[in-house]
Amino acid sequence: LDSGLTADIKVPVSERYAHFVSPSLLFLSANSDGELGLKTVNADNEVEFYKTTIITGGNDGVWVDGLPHETRLITVGQGFVKTGAKVDPIDEADIP
Repeated sequence: LDSGLTADIKVPVSERYAHFVSPSLLFLSANSDGELGLKTVNADNEVEFYKTTIITGGNDGVWVDGLPHETRLITVGQGFVKTGAKVDPIDEADIP
C-alpha cells in the first residue's frame, strides 16, 4: 500500500450573481408561503420584496441570490413597512 497519495477533483458548478448580506436583514413574507427574502426600495421609493435563496453562509453573513444586480436594501425598519408602501429612504452615506 502506498501512503500519502493525493487526487485532484473537479466539481462543475454554475455561476450566478449573488449578494453578501447580514442574516438579520432576511425577512419572512406575510403571505401563507412564508417566503424568505429581502425588502428593497425601487426608483419610485416604493418598498419591494424579493424572494431570495441562501447559497452559503459564514460567520460574517450569507450569500443570497434573487435580487436585481443593483438594489437598495432596507437595513433598518424593514419590519415596519409593507410591500408597495411609499418611503423616504435615507442613504447610508448620508447618515452622520
